[in-house]
Amino acid sequence: MLHRLGCVPSPDCPFCPGHTESIVHLFVRCPRLRALWGIVSPSRGPRSDDDLPALLDGLSRDLPHMHKRVRNTVILALLWSIWKSRNRMVFDAVHMPTARVIALIVDHLRLWVVRASPRVDTGPLLAWCQSIS
Repeated sequence: MLHRLGCVPSPDCPFCPGHTESIVHLFVRCPRLRALWGIVSPSRGPRSDDDLPALLDGLSRDLPHMHKRVRNTVILALLWSIWKSRNRMVFDAVHMPTARVIALIVDHLRLWVVRASPRVDTGPLLAWCQSIS
């Protein structure tokens, strides 16, 4: 992605050279994410033929106890944390292990809970954060 803009010299995934980095590879198929998706979506996990919408639909089904807006916040925190970990590797040569990415996701969500409207039921979200920590 950044290769097309001239920001990085190679189109390869920074985690698995030889695989072209694409949105699907970065967020779904990159081997480094297997453990992450297995933790946050244990009943489903990633499949080799998944695309991003299929993975997100599966994740939404794994979180039926959450209000749609809360579920969307979880999904955004997941994708944002994956993106941030990728950028740490590309720009700082720092590999974030799965446990650190999970901690980043949980940190973002707990911060969101602090800022959430009192009308929002954050109990299921906090329970989910506890379950993946």
